[in-house]
Amino acid sequence: MPKDEVKARLAPIPVYTVANPKNEFVLVAGESNTQLGFFFFRKEDAEAIIDKIREENPRLARDSKVLRVTMDNVYEVFTTPRDQTGLTGIHFRFMPDMSQ
Repeated sequence: MPKDEVKARLAPIPVYTVANPKNEFVLVAGESNTQLGFFFFRKEDAEAIIDKIREENPRLARDSKVLRVTMDNVYEVFTTPRDQTGLTGIHFRFMPDMSQ
């Protein structure tokens, strides 16, 4: 399937991430000094992560917001070489529905 067709099929699917005021990913520390960015399928789950960040870093949480993006944007991030996106060394995770 051509890339444009994949993106067209993914475009209507919303996902949520946590961003700063410049719409840059808010990252959390992972194991072995990795940085993690998350994508959520429910806005409420992204908001819950901001609450968790607030416990550890109130200033960061105060400046954080939930950002709605579409799955075609996520696909573009994952298919573009990291050195071209400025996301080298960052790992991303899709987070399942936390209410299940």
